[in-house]
Amino acid sequence: MASNVTGISNRQQGGSKGNENNRDVMALVEVRLIEINTTMSTLTDMVDDMNKYIKELEYEGDVEELWVEMQEALNSMLVDFNKEIQALQALAASMDGELQAYNAEVEAY
Repeated sequence: MASNVTGISNRQQGGSKGNENNRDVMALVEVRLIEINTTMSTLTDMVDDMNKYIKELEYEGDVEELWVEMQEALNSMLVDFNKEIQALQALAASMDGELQAYNAEVEAY
């Protein structure tokens, strides 16, 4: 994903080409936001499932199994969140580069 955005900044910019690049960057941001929303929805479903499972385990009295399952689920969610954060940081950095390039182009006019 970040390579697509950085590829945009390497193109010659100017006039309608700059507007096209803006649309490309915005389209990439929109796609990324959709992916993040999907991931968040999936994680929310996972948490809901864990809550149901916790109630079942509490009813059965198996606290050790509950602890292990919760630790595994939290570790999995942490990995997913870290991946999302890294992807967002890369996207933000590339968009910052795009913005600086556009600002330089505007100042040159």
